[in-house]
Amino acid sequence: MATTATFSRLVRRCTRYALGGLAALAAPLARCEERKEEPFSKILDDAAAGKVQAVRVGADRCEITLKSGRSYDAKHVPWLGTDWLATRLREHGVRFGALTVPELTRDEKRRAVAKGLFAVLAPVAYLYFAYRILMKASRGPHQDESVANQYERKKQRKRGFAGVAGVDKALRELREVVACLRDPAAFARIGARCPRGILLTGPSGTGKTLLARCVAEEADCEFLSCSGSAFVELFVGRGSARVRNLFAKARSLAPCVVFIDEIDAIAKARGMLSHNDEREQTLNQILCELDGFEAKDDDAAAAPLVVLLAATNRPEILDDALVRPGRLDRCVVVPLPDEAGRREILKVHAARVRLAPGVSLDRVAARADGFSGADLANVVNEGALLAVRGSADAVTTEHLLDAVAKAQEAKRATRRRGFELVPEAD
Repeated sequence: MATTATFSRLVRRCTRYALGGLAALAAPLARCEERKEEPFSKILDDAAAGKVQAVRVGADRCEITLKSGRSYDAKHVPWLGTDWLATRLREHGVRFGALTVPELTRDEKRRAVAKGLFAVLAPVAYLYFAYRILMKASRGPHQDESVANQYERKKQRKRGFAGVAGVDKALRELREVVACLRDPAAFARIGARCPRGILLTGPSGTGKTLLARCVAEEADCEFLSCSGSAFVELFVGRGSARVRNLFAKARSLAPCVVFIDEIDAIAKARGMLSHNDEREQTLNQILCELDGFEAKDDDAAAAPLVVLLAATNRPEILDDALVRPGRLDRCVVVPLPDEAGRREILKVHAARVRLAPGVSLDRVAARADGFSGADLANVVNEGALLAVRGSADAVTTEHLLDAVAKAQEAKRATRRRGFELVPEAD
């Protein structure tokens, strides 16, 4: 918030400076009273009336001084000739002479030069400040910070895979990555290369983000996480710059796990991007970072160890260049848990609430068919809320079954189309 407030003050200050400069430029012009130029015939009329004391004639104008002390300018008509005008003025006893341009003093010359420079530089300065304001607005309030600093470094709670249940097959795939992060030299001795990236796919709520965090916790290494939408910007080039800064930050913290959630936001197949240059440049930069041009093939063991974990529930729309071997080497499917997996997940979440003696998690797991890990966590929480609402001392099986029924009703409600129910398959 402080950075945003500072940015707002900067914008207001630059605007005030620009407007103040324009006002200072316009002030002398506003104070300058425009000298009115009378018609040539007025000279003859005033001379005939005896009001004119002297006339000075120039190339294109005449300066007339009246006997009252007032003076005015009149346009000179060269085709009449100066002799003709001199004859008419002599007839009325008016003195006349040549109008010369007075020589400026040194101070007047300096002021004239200063005014000319100001008139040229003020618009340039205004355009410069306007350009700076637009550039700062395009980069946002964090333009002076490393983009990688915007990605939160997760504090490790050392829970690791002990807090994960119901996804045994996915855990077996990820334990090899953990072993590589812990002891990369053991893999390098026999010429094995650590996976550069792993794609986690599966329905929403199955624990893909949890698995990514637990990999870093189990390997006791740094963890940087962000969303794919964080790289999408209106201005072309910002997304690729953020990718470079993210991987530069990860290499400085190596060994490190980088997790990009919902990677399909920036990694769609390039034929599906509808000529979106920003997304395409961002995807190209991710591909370059995964290729690791900085490390030589014969010195791969000395390269900073960075593993990319990406999650999506739409793997079919990802670009083929991203999911090929050497980039996202493996695809780990995180499916909905079966009945045994649901029972293990319920045990993990039920450990945080007070259960009544004799609670049957088997009955709850059997009833919660098709529930994801997030759904089961919500079931346990809803059961605890029902227990509090009923002034019970602990959560019973009935509370959990009622929570399952409530969640199933909510799932059916999401299948509504307008005000009509979509017929469900038998």
